[in-house]
Formats: sequence, structure tokens, C-alpha cells
Amino acid sequence: MRTAKPRLPATSKSRRAPHKPAAGKRTPNSVGRPKAGSVTIEAQDAIANAALPLFASMSFAAVSTKDIAAAAGLNTALIYYYFGSKDELFRRTVLIAANDAGQRFRALDPASCGAGQFVSDWLSCHEAEFAIVARLLRISMGYAAIPDRHQNVDDAIAGFHSDTRQMLRDALARGVADKTFASIEVDLTVSFVATFLDGVYLRAIIFPDYDPKPEIDELRTFLDSRLRATEG
Repeated sequence: MRTAKPRLPATSKSRRAPHKPAAGKRTPNSVGRPKAGSVTIEAQDAIANAALPLFASMSFAAVSTKDIAAAAGLNTALIYYYFGSKDELFRRTVLIAANDAGQRFRALDPASCGAGQFVSDWLSCHEAEFAIVARLLRISMGYAAIPDRHQNVDDAIAGFHSDTRQMLRDALARGVADKTFASIEVDLTVSFVATFLDGVYLRAIIFPDYDPKPEIDELRTFLDSRLRATEG
């Protein structure tokens, strides 16, 4: 009687070591375009922050996606993946610029000091954040030239200007009410100060070497004497 030879397990072929690609070769989807669902606000903001200085120093048309990709250290295709177009990326940079410009102003606390100190701190914000606010104005001028405007971007730009003016308006009204300041036309004073500062920012955009501090200091001195002037 012949004895049967033992058979190898049927699963032996499935136990082979997994195939490893040769050195230097990439497996499919190992790098390059992110998988669906990996798009995040953080990634978009990182690209937009890299693009912001370019858009602020040159016109929208002069900045290419290759320039932005080089600044961000990534492939040009990823710009279109994350934003769809250069226009959409530009709109994101405007939002970031508006947020950056208003950050220090939002930190001011009117409840922590008197009206006079708050007005002084408000002017100090314009001195300390001058470059950031001027950058917002530059990029806003570029955005104004784009025909396809978006309401949220318009609101962000307008919001910075209206919010900072309202801070000054509230402080002046409080000072007049508690007689820290002389009786003045609050809205007229706010309009004068805002228009003066707009001129200072515009001059800085036209003349890159312009130093705004002396002008803002003169505004501070003028405003202080105006607010503390006695009636009659």
C-alpha cells in the first residue's frame, strides 16, 4: 500500500512577502496632489501667507502662480488644487491682510483706561502697525481692480476701517460725556483724523522711504490740544 505524500497548505502562496518597490521609485499616490478631504484652512492660509508679500509689493497681474509656488515651496498645481484660481487665492490674501491689520486694534480695551489714554493708545496702534495697515491698503487697491468682487472680502476691508473709526468715535464721545474732553463735534473729528491718516498711508505707498512717525506725532499733539481746549 502506497503512503500519500503530505500536501503543502493551500494558503502557502498567500504568505509571500509583500512586494517592495525598487529604491528611487514611487508608489502610486505617495506624493503630489493631496487625497480628497485633506484640504484644510491651515494649508490654504499657509499658501496665502506666502503670496501676501508678493501681492502687496506688486500688482495682481504681475504676480504669477510660479512666483507664489516658489515662495510657498510647493508645486504650482497645488495652488489650483487648493484655490481653483489665482483670483480666489488673491481674495484669501485680502482677508488675511484685513485680519492682520485689525488684530492689535481689537486688543485695545476701552474699559481698562480713560478716554484720553485710549485715544493715545489708538494712535500708537497706527504707529506700531503702520506697515501692516499700509500693506492692507496696497492689496486693497489691487483687489479693487478685479471685476469679480466678493461680498465677504468687501466686508472685511470695510470692516477694518469702520471698526477702527468706531473705536475712536466711542472714546471721543465718552471723553466729551465725562468732561475729560472739551465739547467737540465727534463725527467731524473722527472724519478729520481718519482722512489725515489715509493721506499718511497713501504717501507711504507712493514713497517707500517715507517715515510716518513725525506726521502721526504731530496729529497726536494737535488732537491732544484740540480735545483739551477749554470752551468759550
